[in-house]
Amino acid sequence: MRVVVEQNLSTKTIFFLLVAIAIVEPVTVFTIVLLNHASALGLIVASLVTLLLWSVSSLAIRVVVRVVRDVPDEPVFEVVYGASWHITQRFSKSQIESVREVDINPLMSGGWGYRGSLRLIKQASLITRRGPGIELGLIGNRRFRVTVDNPRQYVDALES
Repeated sequence: MRVVVEQNLSTKTIFFLLVAIAIVEPVTVFTIVLLNHASALGLIVASLVTLLLWSVSSLAIRVVVRVVRDVPDEPVFEVVYGASWHITQRFSKSQIESVREVDINPLMSGGWGYRGSLRLIKQASLITRRGPGIELGLIGNRRFRVTVDNPRQYVDALES
């Protein structure tokens, strides 16, 4: 597998927001415990929320958008999430009907982060900032949008 185009998306704002929430929540739980106003179920729920927030924040550490050439020399568009790269979205050339440059506005797309569902509402966006990006028209009338620095490189790599 050969990488044709690759970009690490900046997710610092999302990461620091999640870390702040994950720090405030345990402090609140600790305060409740000290004041003896907590039930066992409440503590368990609060602990699970903390664990969930830390898990989500670990996904926000790293997001990589790239086009790679697979074994049959077909371009594949990949979005890789997380420090340990456990979650990957892959769109092969056979799944992509069209690709184009777009200007993405987070306020018009529901905000920053991953928005939507390709399975349920047939459109999704990965937005880390306002500005240039690409839109993939996928089979089944689905649409995936992502912000990148140089969308022309991605369009050219996918159309070649």
